[in-house]
Amino acid sequence: MDDGFAISLIAGYIAIAAILTVYHLFALQSWSGRCEQAASTAEVVAKNTVSADIARLHAKADCEVARRSFPGFQLALVLGVLGFVTGLTADVAGRIHAAGDLLTLSPVLALDAVVVFATVATYRTARKSISDALAELAQTAH
Repeated sequence: MDDGFAISLIAGYIAIAAILTVYHLFALQSWSGRCEQAASTAEVVAKNTVSADIARLHAKADCEVARRSFPGFQLALVLGVLGFVTGLTADVAGRIHAAGDLLTLSPVLALDAVVVFATVATYRTARKSISDALAELAQTAH
């Protein structure tokens, strides 16, 4: 395989990985925003209503819906495609004689790491805010 062709293939694979990463990060941001909004509403409702109020039930339901709407299926697809793209990049990188494997693989591996770390951090933060809001709703108000 010609080195120039292999490098253009790797550039295409990096572009695919970057597009998937950005798409996934936007989906995570949207989910996190829904969770934060549900948690904020729940905190306001918990402070301003009595324990048997219907608004508390709606706020709790909104929190549960936000928690369950995590884009898990999308995450599985993104990780699967990124794994495949990483494998393709590793295969093509092994055929290039002008550059080292790590040099050609590092951009795709960096994007893989961004997806994993951003997903874990966003998931933990959003779940904690929802859990805190649900705990506050569970407490008896004035």
